[in-house]
Amino acid sequence: MPRPRALGRNPRPGRRHRADWQALADEVNEYGCVLTQQILTPAECRKLAALYDDTERFRSTVDMARHRFGSGHYRYFGDPLPELVRELRAAFYPRLLPIARDWADKLGRPAPWPDSTVRSGSRRTLGLVFHDAA
Repeated sequence: MPRPRALGRNPRPGRRHRADWQALADEVNEYGCVLTQQILTPAECRKLAALYDDTERFRSTVDMARHRFGSGHYRYFGDPLPELVRELRAAFYPRLLPIARDWADKLGRPAPWPDSTVRSGSRRTLGLVFHDAA
């Protein structure tokens, strides 16, 4: 079985939405995962990682070992989301939603995801940052 292929590199942040979404969906269906083009620049990664120690930006922290998920922690951003996270969410959510719903259907499970990231009656954000304890 051939391995999933990377779908090129695209370090220009404004062009994130130009991925070949059908090819991405096809690879997820074929392999269960997909390698994407470069999504964030190294500078953007550093900027997001630097937010981790600013506890006021997050609404909760999860200790992975406590839940037997491995080691490390992750934090859910509170409102407002950082601009970069808002941009990523707006670019990817509408594209990933059909893939997620398709897989839920294939697995015979409900697909509870709303049509947009604006939830009726909810202001909880879903962006998170992972910190490896190692």
